[in-house]
Amino acid sequence: TLHRIVVDAVHAASNGRVGRGIIGLVTSRNEVTELLRLDSLIDLVIPRGGKGLVHHVRQNTRIPVLSHADGICHLFIDAEADGAKAISIAVDSKTDYPAACNATETVLLHEATVNTCAETVLRALRQANVTLK
Repeated sequence: TLHRIVVDAVHAASNGRVGRGIIGLVTSRNEVTELLRLDSLIDLVIPRGGKGLVHHVRQNTRIPVLSHADGICHLFIDAEADGAKAISIAVDSKTDYPAACNATETVLLHEATVNTCAETVLRALRQANVTLK
């Protein structure tokens, strides 16, 4: 998991001076609420998640919060884009976890992609049950 990768990287980079147990993984809303009470120990909270989580964090702490309300994330596929990568990124960003704050709402295609990968990207999105407008 990403948590294990970060823990191992910090442990290795510190030559073992930073123990693996120092970095915790928050997995529930209750744990978030407990952390938000630690205003004498935490300087800033940057919630990563959906609108509900961000609202919960803002309403339940005195710690400064760097947050978003409703983001609009765009994916731009340039004329020089690798078609296979463009398809993979477009489909993943629209379907993996569409409720996430960084999920793509808009896919923008450079006009030159009409001659390269636009049709295959659009076809892959349709096959993944993405609504195109």
